[in-house]
Amino acid sequence: MLFPTASFAVFFLAVFVGGWLLFSGRSSWRLFMLAASYLFCGLFDWDFLWLFAAITLVGWLCIVAIETLGPRSRGASAVVTLGVVLHVGVLVYFKQLGFFVNSATSLMKTLGVETGWTAVQVAIPVGISYLTFRGISAMVDVYRGDAPAPSLIDHALFMVFFPYVAAGPVVRLREVVPQWLKQRSPSRILATQGFLLIAGGLVKKMLIADYLARVAVDEVFAMPTLFGSVDVLAGVYAYAAQIYCDFSGYTDMAIGIALLLGISLPQNFDAPYAALSIQSFWRKWHITLSSFIRDYIYIPLGGSRKGEARTYVNQVAAMVVAGLWHGAGLTFAIWGLLHGVGLATERWLRVRFGSKDRPLLPGPVAWFVTLQFVCLGWIFFRADSVGTAFAVIGRIFTAWDTPARLPVAVWVFVLGVVAVQFIPKAARALGREAFWTIRPAWQGLALAVVLFVVSALGPEGPTAFIYAGF
Repeated sequence: MLFPTASFAVFFLAVFVGGWLLFSGRSSWRLFMLAASYLFCGLFDWDFLWLFAAITLVGWLCIVAIETLGPRSRGASAVVTLGVVLHVGVLVYFKQLGFFVNSATSLMKTLGVETGWTAVQVAIPVGISYLTFRGISAMVDVYRGDAPAPSLIDHALFMVFFPYVAAGPVVRLREVVPQWLKQRSPSRILATQGFLLIAGGLVKKMLIADYLARVAVDEVFAMPTLFGSVDVLAGVYAYAAQIYCDFSGYTDMAIGIALLLGISLPQNFDAPYAALSIQSFWRKWHITLSSFIRDYIYIPLGGSRKGEARTYVNQVAAMVVAGLWHGAGLTFAIWGLLHGVGLATERWLRVRFGSKDRPLLPGPVAWFVTLQFVCLGWIFFRADSVGTAFAVIGRIFTAWDTPARLPVAVWVFVLGVVAVQFIPKAARALGREAFWTIRPAWQGLALAVVLFVVSALGPEGPTAFIYAGF
């Protein structure tokens, strides 16, 4: 059940009203939201509800054991290790097993060995990557003493709270559980801010992301040899704009929906295409995943504490893991490797030739180089195979004599998406504050106009969110 659909509107209206009626009772509100969240997950696929419940229960039992043994104790460390292995095992089974078995079968066949193995197809539960990450972060945070052990109900709701269950943000215990434990009032809900975020998310998703996918991205990446260099380049840039609008649009809607329920979620994007370095890009893109990679992968590997060479290895390893988290396949591994090597190279150059106060390149040049690097990575992220990725790259350099045939609107949307990210934060804040000061009736009218435009100009139905598949 996708956010921008009539079925979700009916579902959320019932949850919204129920949530308001139960605000005064913290326990009843949590139980109601837990039931609603499991219903939401079930409407995606009822067959996997047992899996969500099992992962939740195993994680909570590990947390209870950690709390009993004492944070940072040797016994608690063993429990954390076991819990992480179990969670990662679930993730590997659903997202990597088919890839590994099929790759091994192909390799053995190339060597002349017939294994008799059949191709493995494993159905992937929606949001399984985010679910396991939340479970891991909860255990580790309790072990480190960064968060108190939650009750079973609180842990269960933390794991499947429906605004973020499908595609994030990657929240942590200390960010959300204290919010639904304290007394809240419907009068303090940031309704205007929530509606504004939802409206903006709808525009990003249905008017921009879905349009670019339908008109340019899908065709270019499906058959790059049919397009000239200009069109292929437009398709690559269009995918950069598409994935940003699709994912940040989902995040905006998730944060807005949670705000209407009285819960604040962490920011996940901060104008990533205005970044002047790869490091800066990752501080602005999927911020909650970036912090997860830093806190639960990069730092445990040793971070920058074990010498310069080890630091570079840790950066590359952390990003390769991040790439494989997105999905099985060499394309995701290459995407992660590319960013890992880019971050390590950038760090090496900064150590050798730069300083914290002086950038390596002039601002406009640094921005242009960073954007091209990110878009190069998106080619591997989007392509269905390494061969397709290199076909796209090759076509950019070898078909300049082929006339362009994609509509000019593709370039307009791409340039608009990038340009908007250079609007100063102060100007954006002033715009939001100006909207909040107008009368509620005019706010409602403005949002109604947005919804009308989206329904009139958008496609007949929304496509699945890109990151819901991860």
